[in-house]
Amino acid sequence: MAVKTWIANPTDARENFADRWNDQSSLKAAFYEWLEDARTDFRRAAQVSQASDFVAALAPRMGRRLVEKAAESADTKLTGISPTIQKATTALQRILNAPHRQPPQWPTVRAGTVSIARATFEQPGFRPTQFRSDGPPLPNGAKLRFEANTDVQRPYRVFWQIVNTGAAARAANDLRGGFVESYVEVGHLTRKENSKYTGSHSIECFIVKNGYCVARSDIFLVNID
Repeated sequence: MAVKTWIANPTDARENFADRWNDQSSLKAAFYEWLEDARTDFRRAAQVSQASDFVAALAPRMGRRLVEKAAESADTKLTGISPTIQKATTALQRILNAPHRQPPQWPTVRAGTVSIARATFEQPGFRPTQFRSDGPPLPNGAKLRFEANTDVQRPYRVFWQIVNTGAAARAANDLRGGFVESYVEVGHLTRKENSKYTGSHSIECFIVKNGYCVARSDIFLVNID
């Protein structure tokens, strides 16, 4: 006789949360897939140093309003957190609420990590300068370069999602929000852009292998004067 799976309700040990697993094995597989995704999200959230990245890591699955409320409630224990989060999430809210921001077109099966490790801007006559996510506004007309690192083994495909917001991008009919494939240059995952429009914008990197999204970076926010 097969062993019956039993996950007891913490408040009532007689109730089995996994009672349907014994008849529908797909439910068990789906649960553990969700659990691994949740663990990955929380690991990412624990590693970031910026409030916007923390919200971005958890909001897609838990809901932006819930995550922001939880983050703001930390202010009762850690002074000064709430104003920081409120400021940092303003730009992120514009990105997450953008109707032209398309959802990933591939099913997700986490099999590695990818992160935007370095971002630089370069103005004519000046050397490239590194900048951080959701940092001070960059000047218009600069060349932008993003470099990502991944531990996913080749072969794979690399896609970037750029989302523009603001009146200037809207007037130019250049809000974007889809996915653009890039090729690996001498072992580096890079994406080049230009700072054209005043507003808050974002870029994310996706690693796709065998038709599945196996790694996804945090949202990197770019503010432009």
